[in-house]
Amino acid sequence: MWIIGAWLELPVLQELLALAGLYATTGVAMHLLAFHSPASEWARSFRGVVAPFFVSPILIFGLLLGFVAGDVWHRNALAVQTVRGEGDALFSLSHLSPETSPGGAGLQDLIRAYAQSVVSEEWPRMQEGKRAAGSETALTSLLSAIVDAPASGNSGAAVQRARFDLVLKLHTLRETRLELAGDHTDELKWAALLILGIVSQIAIAAVHLEVPRPQIAALTIFSTAAVIGLGLVAVQERPFARPLEVSPEPLADVVHEIPAR
Repeated sequence: MWIIGAWLELPVLQELLALAGLYATTGVAMHLLAFHSPASEWARSFRGVVAPFFVSPILIFGLLLGFVAGDVWHRNALAVQTVRGEGDALFSLSHLSPETSPGGAGLQDLIRAYAQSVVSEEWPRMQEGKRAAGSETALTSLLSAIVDAPASGNSGAAVQRARFDLVLKLHTLRETRLELAGDHTDELKWAALLILGIVSQIAIAAVHLEVPRPQIAALTIFSTAAVIGLGLVAVQERPFARPLEVSPEPLADVVHEIPAR
Protein backbone atom coordinates (compact mmCIF):
# COMPACT_ATOMS: atom_id res chain seq x y z
CA MET A 1 0.00 0.00 0.00
CA TRP A 2 3.03 2.29 0.00
CA ILE A 3 2.13 3.36 -3.56
CA ILE A 4 -1.19 4.81 -2.33
CA GLY A 5 0.59 6.65 0.49
CA ALA A 6 3.20 8.02 -1.92
CA TRP A 7 0.45 9.18 -4.30
CA LEU A 8 -1.45 10.99 -1.54
CA GLU A 9 1.77 12.74 -0.45
CA LEU A 10 2.36 14.22 -3.92
CA PRO A 11 1.77 17.93 -4.60
CA VAL A 12 -1.77 18.59 -5.79
CA LEU A 13 -0.99 18.99 -9.51
CA GLN A 14 1.11 15.83 -9.61
CA GLU A 15 -1.52 13.99 -7.59
CA LEU A 16 -4.23 14.89 -10.11
CA LEU A 17 -2.00 14.14 -13.10
CA ALA A 18 -1.17 10.70 -11.68
CA LEU A 19 -4.87 9.99 -11.18
CA ALA A 20 -5.75 11.16 -14.68
CA GLY A 21 -2.85 9.16 -16.10
CA LEU A 22 -4.05 5.99 -14.38
CA TYR A 23 -7.56 6.13 -15.78
CA ALA A 24 -6.44 7.38 -19.20
CA THR A 25 -4.02 4.44 -19.44
CA THR A 26 -6.56 1.83 -18.39
CA GLY A 27 -9.26 3.33 -20.63
CA VAL A 28 -6.99 3.41 -23.69
CA ALA A 29 -5.78 -0.15 -22.96
CA MET A 30 -9.37 -1.44 -22.83
CA HIS A 31 -10.28 0.27 -26.09
CA LEU A 32 -7.17 -1.03 -27.85
CA LEU A 33 -7.84 -4.55 -26.56
CA ALA A 34 -11.40 -4.43 -27.88
CA PHE A 35 -10.76 -2.97 -31.36
CA HIS A 36 -7.06 -2.75 -32.23
CA SER A 37 -5.25 -5.83 -30.93
CA PRO A 38 -4.75 -9.46 -31.92
CA ALA A 39 -7.21 -10.34 -29.14
CA SER A 40 -9.94 -8.06 -30.50
CA GLU A 41 -12.06 -10.91 -31.84
CA TRP A 42 -11.87 -12.70 -28.51
CA ALA A 43 -12.71 -9.49 -26.57
CA ARG A 44 -15.62 -8.67 -28.86
CA SER A 45 -17.00 -12.17 -28.44
CA PHE A 46 -18.44 -10.85 -25.17
CA ARG A 47 -20.91 -8.66 -27.10
CA GLY A 48 -24.42 -8.92 -25.82
CA VAL A 49 -23.86 -7.77 -22.24
CA VAL A 50 -26.93 -5.63 -21.54
CA ALA A 51 -26.41 -1.94 -20.80
CA PRO A 52 -27.89 -1.93 -17.25
CA PHE A 53 -25.08 -4.31 -16.20
CA PHE A 54 -22.54 -1.52 -15.78
CA VAL A 55 -24.75 0.20 -13.20
CA SER A 56 -23.83 -2.31 -10.47
CA PRO A 57 -20.05 -1.68 -10.28
CA ILE A 58 -20.51 2.06 -10.78
CA LEU A 59 -23.05 2.14 -7.94
CA ILE A 60 -20.63 0.34 -5.62
CA PHE A 61 -17.85 2.72 -6.72
CA GLY A 62 -20.05 5.74 -6.02
CA LEU A 63 -21.10 4.47 -2.59
CA LEU A 64 -17.52 3.81 -1.50
CA LEU A 65 -16.44 7.20 -2.84
CA GLY A 66 -19.22 8.76 -0.77
CA PHE A 67 -18.06 6.98 2.38
CA VAL A 68 -14.42 8.02 1.87
CA ALA A 69 -15.46 11.59 1.06
CA GLY A 70 -17.57 11.66 4.23
CA ASP A 71 -14.57 10.61 6.33
CA VAL A 72 -12.32 13.21 4.71
CA TRP A 73 -14.78 16.08 4.97
CA HIS A 74 -15.66 15.17 8.55
CA ARG A 75 -11.96 15.32 9.43
CA ASN A 76 -11.64 18.71 7.73
CA ALA A 77 -14.73 20.06 9.52
CA LEU A 78 -13.36 18.82 12.85
CA ALA A 79 -10.01 20.49 12.10
CA VAL A 80 -11.73 23.83 11.44
CA GLN A 81 -13.78 23.48 14.63
CA THR A 82 -10.67 22.61 16.66
CA VAL A 83 -8.68 25.61 15.42
CA ARG A 84 -11.60 27.94 16.14
CA GLY A 85 -11.87 26.41 19.61
CA GLU A 86 -8.19 27.13 20.24
CA GLY A 87 -8.65 30.75 19.21
CA ASP A 88 -11.72 31.13 21.42
CA ALA A 89 -9.91 29.56 24.38
CA LEU A 90 -6.97 31.95 23.99
CA PHE A 91 -9.27 34.99 23.75
CA SER A 92 -11.15 33.82 26.86
CA LEU A 93 -7.86 33.44 28.73
CA SER A 94 -6.87 36.91 27.62
CA HIS A 95 -10.15 38.40 28.85
CA LEU A 96 -9.77 36.64 32.21
CA SER A 97 -6.22 37.99 32.55
CA PRO A 98 -6.38 41.77 32.09
CA GLU A 99 -3.11 43.65 32.38
CA THR A 100 -4.35 45.37 35.55
CA SER A 101 -4.76 42.05 37.41
CA PRO A 102 -1.87 40.50 39.36
CA GLY A 103 0.37 38.76 36.85
CA GLY A 104 -1.99 39.73 34.02
CA ALA A 105 0.64 41.36 31.84
CA GLY A 106 2.86 38.30 32.02
CA LEU A 107 -0.03 36.00 31.12
CA GLN A 108 -0.94 38.19 28.18
CA ASP A 109 2.62 37.90 26.89
CA LEU A 110 2.57 34.12 27.29
CA ILE A 111 -0.80 33.82 25.51
CA ARG A 112 0.53 35.86 22.60
CA ALA A 113 3.80 33.90 22.54
CA TYR A 114 1.96 30.59 22.31
CA ALA A 115 -0.33 31.78 19.50
CA GLN A 116 2.66 33.24 17.64
CA SER A 117 4.60 30.00 18.00
CA VAL A 118 1.73 27.92 16.64
CA VAL A 119 1.17 30.20 13.63
CA SER A 120 4.80 30.73 12.63
CA GLU A 121 6.51 27.54 13.79
CA GLU A 122 4.05 24.70 14.26
CA TRP A 123 1.69 25.37 11.36
CA PRO A 124 4.27 24.72 8.60
CA ARG A 125 5.40 21.53 10.35
CA MET A 126 1.84 20.21 10.54
CA GLN A 127 1.82 19.88 6.76
CA GLU A 128 4.18 16.95 7.40
CA GLY A 129 2.14 15.70 10.37
CA LYS A 130 4.72 16.94 12.88
CA ARG A 131 4.66 19.14 15.99
CA ALA A 132 6.91 22.01 17.09
CA ALA A 133 8.91 21.82 20.31
CA GLY A 134 8.69 25.61 20.66
CA SER A 135 4.89 25.51 20.80
CA GLU A 136 5.03 22.71 23.38
CA THR A 137 7.36 24.83 25.52
CA ALA A 138 5.17 27.91 25.12
CA LEU A 139 2.06 26.00 26.20
CA THR A 140 3.87 24.49 29.19
CA SER A 141 5.04 27.96 30.25
CA LEU A 142 1.48 29.28 29.97
CA LEU A 143 0.13 26.39 32.04
CA SER A 144 2.81 26.90 34.73
CA ALA A 145 2.13 30.64 34.87
CA ILE A 146 -1.60 30.07 35.35
CA VAL A 147 -1.01 27.50 38.07
CA ASP A 148 1.33 29.93 39.87
CA ALA A 149 -0.85 33.01 39.33
CA PRO A 150 -2.05 34.61 42.58
CA ALA A 151 -5.74 34.34 43.48
CA SER A 152 -7.35 36.41 46.21
CA GLY A 153 -10.85 35.98 47.56
CA ASN A 154 -13.72 33.93 46.22
CA SER A 155 -13.89 35.80 42.91
CA GLY A 156 -10.16 35.41 42.37
CA ALA A 157 -10.39 31.67 43.03
CA ALA A 158 -13.25 31.36 40.53
CA VAL A 159 -11.27 33.22 37.87
CA GLN A 160 -8.23 31.07 38.57
CA ARG A 161 -10.33 27.91 38.22
CA ALA A 162 -11.81 29.16 34.94
CA ARG A 163 -8.36 29.96 33.58
CA PHE A 164 -7.07 26.55 34.58
CA ASP A 165 -10.01 24.84 32.84
CA LEU A 166 -9.36 26.90 29.71
CA VAL A 167 -5.67 26.07 29.52
CA LEU A 168 -6.46 22.37 29.94
CA LYS A 169 -9.02 22.68 27.15
CA LEU A 170 -6.37 24.42 25.06
CA HIS A 171 -4.00 21.51 25.62
CA THR A 172 -6.70 19.03 24.55
CA LEU A 173 -7.53 21.04 21.44
CA ARG A 174 -3.88 21.23 20.45
CA GLU A 175 -3.47 17.47 20.79
CA THR A 176 -6.62 16.98 18.69
CA ARG A 177 -5.28 19.35 16.02
CA LEU A 178 -1.94 17.54 15.86
CA GLU A 179 -3.68 14.17 15.71
CA LEU A 180 -5.82 15.39 12.79
CA ALA A 181 -2.72 16.71 11.03
CA GLY A 182 -1.22 13.22 11.04
CA ASP A 183 -4.46 11.35 10.37
CA HIS A 184 -5.45 9.96 6.97
CA THR A 185 -7.96 7.60 5.40
CA ASP A 186 -7.06 3.92 5.45
CA GLU A 187 -4.96 3.24 2.36
CA LEU A 188 -6.87 -0.01 1.82
CA LYS A 189 -10.04 2.03 1.23
CA TRP A 190 -8.25 4.16 -1.36
CA ALA A 191 -6.87 1.06 -3.08
CA ALA A 192 -10.34 -0.53 -3.19
CA LEU A 193 -11.79 2.72 -4.54
CA LEU A 194 -9.22 3.02 -7.34
CA ILE A 195 -9.68 -0.64 -8.30
CA LEU A 196 -13.47 -0.24 -8.35
CA GLY A 197 -13.00 2.68 -10.73
CA ILE A 198 -11.09 0.40 -13.11
CA VAL A 199 -13.73 -2.33 -12.74
CA SER A 200 -16.35 0.28 -13.65
CA GLN A 201 -14.35 1.12 -16.79
CA ILE A 202 -14.32 -2.59 -17.70
CA ALA A 203 -18.09 -2.76 -17.25
CA ILE A 204 -18.60 0.28 -19.48
CA ALA A 205 -16.26 -1.12 -22.14
CA ALA A 206 -18.08 -4.47 -22.01
CA VAL A 207 -21.43 -2.97 -22.95
CA HIS A 208 -19.92 -0.97 -25.86
CA LEU A 209 -18.23 -3.66 -27.94
CA GLU A 210 -20.16 -3.11 -31.18
CA VAL A 211 -18.86 0.29 -32.36
CA PRO A 212 -15.60 2.01 -31.34
CA ARG A 213 -16.72 5.64 -31.03
CA PRO A 214 -19.52 5.10 -28.45
CA GLN A 215 -17.08 3.13 -26.32
CA ILE A 216 -14.52 5.95 -26.50
CA ALA A 217 -17.18 8.48 -25.53
CA ALA A 218 -18.51 6.39 -22.63
CA LEU A 219 -15.04 5.64 -21.23
CA THR A 220 -13.99 9.28 -21.56
CA ILE A 221 -17.07 10.59 -19.77
CA PHE A 222 -16.82 8.12 -16.89
CA SER A 223 -13.04 8.49 -16.51
CA THR A 224 -13.32 12.28 -16.42
CA ALA A 225 -16.04 12.11 -13.78
CA ALA A 226 -14.02 9.60 -11.73
CA VAL A 227 -10.88 11.77 -11.83
CA ILE A 228 -12.85 14.85 -10.77
CA GLY A 229 -14.59 13.04 -7.89
CA LEU A 230 -11.52 11.18 -6.65
CA GLY A 231 -9.28 14.21 -7.09
CA LEU A 232 -11.59 16.49 -5.13
CA VAL A 233 -11.50 14.10 -2.19
CA ALA A 234 -7.78 13.30 -2.48
CA VAL A 235 -6.63 16.94 -2.37
CA GLN A 236 -8.49 17.36 0.94
CA GLU A 237 -7.09 14.19 2.49
CA ARG A 238 -4.74 16.20 4.72
CA PRO A 239 -6.60 19.11 6.38
CA PHE A 240 -3.44 21.12 7.10
CA ALA A 241 -1.72 20.63 3.72
CA ARG A 242 -1.87 23.11 0.87
CA PRO A 243 -3.67 24.31 -1.15
CA LEU A 244 -6.93 23.72 0.78
CA GLU A 245 -5.42 23.76 4.25
CA VAL A 246 -7.34 24.87 7.32
CA SER A 247 -6.54 28.51 8.01
CA PRO A 248 -4.68 29.55 11.19
CA GLU A 249 -6.60 32.83 11.17
CA PRO A 250 -8.32 32.30 14.58
CA LEU A 251 -4.87 32.01 16.18
CA ALA A 252 -3.39 34.79 14.08
CA ASP A 253 -6.21 37.06 15.35
CA VAL A 254 -4.97 36.44 18.89
CA VAL A 255 -1.49 37.59 17.89
CA HIS A 256 -2.91 40.74 16.30
CA GLU A 257 -5.26 41.58 19.18
CA ILE A 258 -2.72 41.24 21.99
CA PRO A 259 -0.03 43.92 21.63
CA ALA A 260 3.60 42.85 21.72
CA ARG A 261 5.76 44.18 24.54
